[in-house]
Amino acid sequence: KAALNKLGGVLVQYFGLGEVTGNITVLPPGLHDPEDGPHARIGTCGFERTGMQVAIQGEDGRELKPHETGEICVIGPGVFAG
Repeated sequence: KAALNKLGGVLVQYFGLGEVTGNITVLPPGLHDPEDGPHARIGTCGFERTGMQVAIQGEDGRELKPHETGEICVIGPGVFAG
């Protein structure tokens, strides 16, 4: 919030993993809002980049529901094979 107040709407956040060449998710400037509210996305990792699929999976490989803890699993053209 301090950075947004100081710099304005210029921040872009990207998140990735060591097994991925490039980024998995992006949070563009338009989704940064220093005010808390129903549309604020601060604290999230944004949304999937083009061609990437992200799921949180349990130990049994099933996709988990929101707020359940599991492993971040990603598939897409930038993910290393194996």
